[in-house]
Amino acid sequence: MSLLIAGNWKMNGLGNQLEDIRAVAECADANPIVDVLMCVPSTLISRAVQSSAGRIAIGGEDCAPDAAGAFTGDISAEMLKDAGASVVLAGHSERRRKYHETDVMVGAKVTAASRAGLGAIICVGETKDQHARGDALSVCAEQIAGSLPQNLEPCSGSAIAYEPLWAIGSGQTPRLDEIAKTLRHIRGCLRTQIGEQEGAMRILYGGSITPDNARGILELPEVGGLLIGGASLRSRDLSAIIRVADEIAGQRSTGLCKAATCEIEQLAAERLVAPSSGLAFDPVARFANGWVSRNVEVGPFSWDDPPIYEGPIQLFRDAAAQAGFSDSELERSLGPVPQFIAHSFSEAAARWLGAEHLRRLEAKAASL
Repeated sequence: MSLLIAGNWKMNGLGNQLEDIRAVAECADANPIVDVLMCVPSTLISRAVQSSAGRIAIGGEDCAPDAAGAFTGDISAEMLKDAGASVVLAGHSERRRKYHETDVMVGAKVTAASRAGLGAIICVGETKDQHARGDALSVCAEQIAGSLPQNLEPCSGSAIAYEPLWAIGSGQTPRLDEIAKTLRHIRGCLRTQIGEQEGAMRILYGGSITPDNARGILELPEVGGLLIGGASLRSRDLSAIIRVADEIAGQRSTGLCKAATCEIEQLAAERLVAPSSGLAFDPVARFANGWVSRNVEVGPFSWDDPPIYEGPIQLFRDAAAQAGFSDSELERSLGPVPQFIAHSFSEAAARWLGAEHLRRLEAKAASL
């Protein structure tokens, strides 16, 4: 599953700041391995969707548990969906602390998000005193148990965001080993709460994220992405974090590919046919191994080596189709494929296809 970089504008942002959305969308377009989400005030959702032109996801910051009714000032999950949102935050620490939202209330909002077809990012985390007492793990477990309805099938984009309250806006972050330990514990809590569905949910870290500390946190294998507050208001800072995340996601996908190298090489060997046939590999193997013709000697498999071949666009389409990707899926993910190939020729194309293919294999394995 790709890393997710999610911004939370909180109660900030006017129409004249939509240029920041466009800038972030352009950065996301240039770094296609990472998923990018911007949660903005409800007044900006529809305009942010237009400004991003489908290159990033747009989310809401909160929703009411009810679908409609006499609740002056509230905004339902259905309204967010209608405005173009695909995800909504639930139980952010500021809502829990300043508006006294309980786990039961957060759980009702998560249910509402699911009802409307929105992903929910459920925020959990301990206070400074709880952290000092060593209660971080138990607090997170209690919040997950109360905020995530059992047997609820998470919608696409759903996640848990671990945000220690004492770190938000303070410039302080937990030690990396503390973050890793807490996220491993949260993963176990998810497994207990929703069973096999937990594999569909990322676990994010949030709290005083900057371009300077993002790399160390993202390099933790337990981290599925970041939920970013203040830095998300500055497109330059957020773009810097997206680029770091894309680099790390590429390294992760390379690592996954290396772990699966034997399987892929075996697949290629099985598909090797006599040179006289005129086709040495099928499209997937030709794309991965950089074949130009039957006369090219087989070299070692490496996702780091840019493939070089005739007809790169058609070969990419053939390889993607062989891996189960339709043209429409490619267009939604990459934009016009010819432009993607031309601008990314062609290491990024190989990395994207490899990462996406492995993500699908992981999801399929998790569902068995």
